[in-house]
Amino acid sequence: MQRALELVALRGRDVVGVRHILDGRAHVGADPAAVAHAVRGDLIAEVVGDRFTIFVPAGTRARLHQADGLARLLTGPVEVSLLEGDRAVLVLGEIQIRAQIVPVEVVSRDTTTSSRWGRSKGAGPTGVARWVGLVGAIYAVALTVCALFATPERVLLQQGVVGRAVSTAAAAAQASLLASNKPVVEGVKRPSAQQFDFDGRAIPLDHAGLLGAP
Repeated sequence: MQRALELVALRGRDVVGVRHILDGRAHVGADPAAVAHAVRGDLIAEVVGDRFTIFVPAGTRARLHQADGLARLLTGPVEVSLLEGDRAVLVLGEIQIRAQIVPVEVVSRDTTTSSRWGRSKGAGPTGVARWVGLVGAIYAVALTVCALFATPERVLLQQGVVGRAVSTAAAAAQASLLASNKPVVEGVKRPSAQQFDFDGRAIPLDHAGLLGAP
């Protein structure tokens, strides 16, 4: 973990520029590489090794809040060495530059983008396999949830089909029974039960209807 000088440029409440300097200088001005756009170009910060310096240009002001709680008002031109925990605010017209020392993690140029996802260069498809396994697990859970929600509906559907089949069969049986007890079939009058004469002999069905005739 290294330390860098963090510079945040504000115009009002809007952030117009941010820099983290590990080594080198920072300016304001018309240069595209400047921390913030300004009419006049000025050097505002420099980092050399473990030394972090803030430059207050001529005609500008700055506030320094030290780590021990002491506050100082500065008028340029002056330069101030920042220590761990110190905070400085440079007032450059409409622009304010806030400076402090922060820890930063430096990523090596040899590290590929895949290392940020849990796999370094040449280490094999560990990250890919991990993602595939995660997607497979999510898919399995989704199938299980769908099956749990679908089972009651299927059971109710099967019960409804069976109930309708039983009702249809019962209606058909009742209709068949009523049809067998009808006294008239194809225009021929038939008694609904066997009849006997006075001697106890069965009367043929073809003549049984004549007994009741006047």
